[in-house]
Amino acid sequence: MKKIIVFAALSICFFSASAQNFRIGLKGAYNSTWLFNTNSSDKGSNFDYESAFGGSFGLTTRFHFSDEAGVSLDILSTTHNAKFKGEYLGTHYKATDKLSYIDIPVLFHLGQSDGGGYVEIGPQFSFLNGAEEDYTIDVPTYTGRDVERDFNSTNIAAVLGFGYDFYLADNLFLDAGLRFVYGLTDATKEFTELEFISADRSAASISAHHDSDGNFNYVATHRAYGGLNLGLTYTMGSSSRHRN
Repeated sequence: MKKIIVFAALSICFFSASAQNFRIGLKGAYNSTWLFNTNSSDKGSNFDYESAFGGSFGLTTRFHFSDEAGVSLDILSTTHNAKFKGEYLGTHYKATDKLSYIDIPVLFHLGQSDGGGYVEIGPQFSFLNGAEEDYTIDVPTYTGRDVERDFNSTNIAAVLGFGYDFYLADNLFLDAGLRFVYGLTDATKEFTELEFISADRSAASISAHHDSDGNFNYVATHRAYGGLNLGLTYTMGSSSRHRN
């Protein structure tokens, strides 16, 4: 993960030194976050999803190679929560898995360099930075248990976003938009049956490894989230709005 972050930082430095129209700034987001799994979806009231939310914050950059298009690269610290509830042998339970990622989306940006509407699309590379679980059976059973071993350390996702760039002042812009992310690779880690029973597992892992009939039958989990993104960026060099 450190090598990827260093590469991203070097790329930002290169673009800032060479670009006629390079933006840099801060970005934050508030997202609806989910971990989707068909085993979980098929269990009905025994295992239901609940709404969960998380946020992102970090550095955003964009290099415009023309007045109409460019490439953006962000480095974001992201909280991705997933909540579940269900019933087992007449007992009601709730679980919350709290995942922390470093997300690095690299997106093609279609929109004017001097502001206006835009569309963005491309891949996102994510690196797990920690995972904890809270679990309740009628009363709290445990909180903050480390379950990082149940999740894969890397994840690749597809990103689609759109929004509007608001011109604020000389070379200063406010970016407001919606961004949706869907994981293409598996978020949970697959175990053999012997490996699975060798340790206490998270709710997400337990559900992913068992089908609706209770058979040991692993299915991949897909990370998904979407929400409001806000960014404040400064253009290094003259924007087309001010060119002669």
